Amino acid sequence: MTSMRRRAIVTAAAMLAVTVLGIVGALHAAAQGGAVGSAVVEAVPSQAALRAIRALPRGHVLTPSDLNDPAAGGRLAGLRLTRALRAGARVNAADLAPPRLIQRNARVMITFTHGTMTLSDRGRALADAALGETIPVLNLSSRRTVEAVAIGPGRVSVGVE
Repeated sequence: MTSMRRRAIVTAAAMLAVTVLGIVGALHAAAQGGAVGSAVVEAVPSQAALRAIRALPRGHVLTPSDLNDPAAGGRLAGLRLTRALRAGARVNAADLAPPRLIQRNARVMITFTHGTMTLSDRGRALADAALGETIPVLNLSSRRTVEAVAIGPGRVSVGVE
């Protein structure tokens, strides 16, 4: 992006981000019979958008060094991209999702806990899952499919039916 174009964008953003106080002051001056141009209007530049420093593939787990603002990148670290981003592309909330703890077809440990009793068995995840998501899991011992909640990497829990 050229510096002239960047300057034009920043100027346009500053013009759009006029504070409510400035607008109220202008309206008050006009109501008092004064010239609207005599009111003080304060322009506040909007926050800079988070942008990818380099091309990032879909499913990439963000690190602070992936974004143009390392402080904000630290808050977003660990989130997964739902779509690929080009270098310099804006990062939106819709582009982010919790990381997948369980991958489809991965082996998982199925646990059932009731009071002090805990039963465990091996299973195979039939879908991807993030923490707290419910997925179908094939119990490898019984060959039955059960609905289970992802509770950690490679671990799911089934409830009382």
